Amino acid sequence: MKVDNPSSSFLVVRKGYAHPEAIIKINNLYLRDEFKYGTRFMLGRNFFAPADEARYESKAAQDILMGTKTPADFKDKSEYKLLENLVSTIKQTKLKPYDQYGISYWNVHSDSFMRGYSLLVGGRNFFDPNIHKVRSLTYIRTPAMEKAWGELSKLEHDTFLKIILGAEPIDSFDQFVEEWKEQGGDQVTVEVTAPHNHR
Repeated sequence: MKVDNPSSSFLVVRKGYAHPEAIIKINNLYLRDEFKYGTRFMLGRNFFAPADEARYESKAAQDILMGTKTPADFKDKSEYKLLENLVSTIKQTKLKPYDQYGISYWNVHSDSFMRGYSLLVGGRNFFDPNIHKVRSLTYIRTPAMEKAWGELSKLEHDTFLKIILGAEPIDSFDQFVEEWKEQGGDQVTVEVTAPHNHR
């Protein structure tokens, strides 16, 4: 599993803004009152949820499904606003057998489906020790990336789409690798593996 950049979104205000604290206050109010908004905001909440919260909720849902804990064990956990709803509905959302995570083992019509599925399937990297995590060597943008990344990304996207749709055989991946390297990928690789770029 690829581990993404440590930061991918930021809250910013322009220089000289009279009340720079306003954006943080708005965000805090949303987080404080998120349970009032219902499931419409839950998917977005997963994106912004701190890793420790997602890890804790994933483990709590697993504990409920495996029978080692009950929803009552998680009452008054006010630091995690959506936890009480998750643990009280997970057994109506995740269908048996509980150790199978394919989409056919979920009640997709449940109000808690998006939250539960994203935590237990999308968040598996938090609790599954068998998932090999690959971390980036660097999070900076190199000169070769500035020059070639758009075309390299397009080549990758187009090739993968053709393979998935059956328009190209899976063996065409090898040709893609050669083209990717020739069109700037080799230079990108050299730059990101340079010792001074490791951060």
